[in-house]
Amino acid sequence: MGRSMVTAEQVQGLEEVKPLRIGNSKAHDNGKRKRVSEIEFNKVLNNIGSVVGDMLRLIWFTGMRPNEVCSMRPCDLLRDDEECWLYIPGRDQSPMGKHKTMRFEKIKVIPLAKESQNILKRRIWDFNSTDCIFNPQESMQEFFAKKAENRKTPLSCGNRPGTNRKNHPMIKPRNRYDHHSLRKACQRACIRAGVVPFVPYDLRRSMATRARATLGKEAAQVLLGHASVSTTEIYLLEEVQEAMKVAKALSR
Repeated sequence: MGRSMVTAEQVQGLEEVKPLRIGNSKAHDNGKRKRVSEIEFNKVLNNIGSVVGDMLRLIWFTGMRPNEVCSMRPCDLLRDDEECWLYIPGRDQSPMGKHKTMRFEKIKVIPLAKESQNILKRRIWDFNSTDCIFNPQESMQEFFAKKAENRKTPLSCGNRPGTNRKNHPMIKPRNRYDHHSLRKACQRACIRAGVVPFVPYDLRRSMATRARATLGKEAAQVLLGHASVSTTEIYLLEEVQEAMKVAKALSR
């Protein structure tokens, strides 16, 4: 056997290190997650583009993580049950999908009830596509179209729409969002709406609070948690069936 890299004295020294206390160091202190009310959420939706707005709506309805909505692809959806689809991130890479607990043979299943399905149906043209559903380029097109619609200068005067854009801009929109760009867009919309800024992850917490208040603590854990997998027959797993039942109950 190889020699240990850490001595007993070093282990004892590490155990005696006290954790950092809030305000006693230069380390950044993360604020406590806040619960977002439906009134605040609707105000933000009225001050944000439809693409990012739909991403936030999905988090509000399902409680999925921001990075999960950013990486969502049509090919990751199972639509066998018309009342409740299943979203398995990275479904084409392994039966368990691609996530941090896949090495423990855990499967990540996110139930999508009718409200979520309606959002996705207006965004997806090909359910076999491997491209991310939500695209920043589409947001930019929407932004320029709205800007042209609100134009006050007559078309006979000034620049016509699109004529003053650079052919090779230094900054180009990416083909997918990440949790950083989604967070920034959400916080900018909060400021425009006059709402205390929140981040997309706060919507996940708010969804858990609603599920807990409506159906109990266990239901919230089932809906937001991971399910064990020992077979490719995903719909036969008790955990998945329970998560689908909770999602359907919340959508009624």
